[in-house]
Amino acid sequence: MVYDVRVASLLLLPLLLLSLAGNSVDALYVKVKQNNPKCFIEVIVANQVYMVHYKSPDQEPLPIEAEAQKYHVGLKFEVISNRGKVFEQRLDKEGRVAFTSPNNGEHRLCFNVEGHSLGQDFRVHMELVTALEKEDHSRMVTRETFSSMELKVRRIADDIKRVQTEQVSPDT
Repeated sequence: MVYDVRVASLLLLPLLLLSLAGNSVDALYVKVKQNNPKCFIEVIVANQVYMVHYKSPDQEPLPIEAEAQKYHVGLKFEVISNRGKVFEQRLDKEGRVAFTSPNNGEHRLCFNVEGHSLGQDFRVHMELVTALEKEDHSRMVTRETFSSMELKVRRIADDIKRVQTEQVSPDT
């Protein structure tokens, strides 16, 4: 049994290193003003999950009630492909949003001020995390020949990638 653990740990180490390289993180800091959206271009892979962790210290928390949100002054995040808007959401003071796109290629990721800010600037600290697609292990067995130990190691590596993606915080 000790041998199996050592072999598994030796097989797992390269996969862990690959999993760390598999997720990419882009960080950004911008100031957004009324009627002056800040956009940047990111190449997006279709049907891949992207997570945006953000913090806007100049903004009041987003109210829970829909009626109160109409009068809230704060930031809105949009993802726009060459075929149109893919995603939009009003942002709270701090949090994360996840999105996918049905289209490959360049997308504009934009922050703009929603409401009347009376000239106030909104600082935004943002990280874009590229998450990998979840692998279907049952199909993997039929596509490739793996021992049961190799399949377990791949499952663990995929679980590590998923946990890394979920655990990334805007403070890091």
